[in-house]
Amino acid sequence: MLLALALAAGLIAAGCGDDDDETTTTSSTTTAAGTTGATGATGAAGSDSEFAGQVNTICSEVDKKINAGPQSGSEEAFVTDTFIPAVEDGLAELGQLTPPEADADAYQAFLDEGNEALDSVKSDPSSLGPDTFKEFDKKADELGFGDCGD
Repeated sequence: MLLALALAAGLIAAGCGDDDDETTTTSSTTTAAGTTGATGATGAAGSDSEFAGQVNTICSEVDKKINAGPQSGSEEAFVTDTFIPAVEDGLAELGQLTPPEADADAYQAFLDEGNEALDSVKSDPSSLGPDTFKEFDKKADELGFGDCGD
């Protein structure tokens, strides 16, 4: 059961993704205050495809963290100790990116949906299910963030 939850949680948080051959690399800077996010996150937005690549990279990393979590123990422990911190960190990192101006409102709505779903899970870890991140996934797909939606 826990393995099934782990797999479902990974798919909810980071989605199945697109299986394209394009590889995007970003780097993070870590300081005493923590991770500052993907390179270029605070500067002018790059092209739409570059931005989508940055977002998809972050979502893929969230998926990896979730799937690397412990596969034994209680479902609630998995959600509180692995899923929530991974998604929380990912959303924080996504929040540091500067979207293309034309997509700024839609990107903010995407982040808002993710944070609302996460808040729901944080207040009740047993509420995590296939529909918890449904609107987040939908907005991710609409914006072309295949690794963030299902």
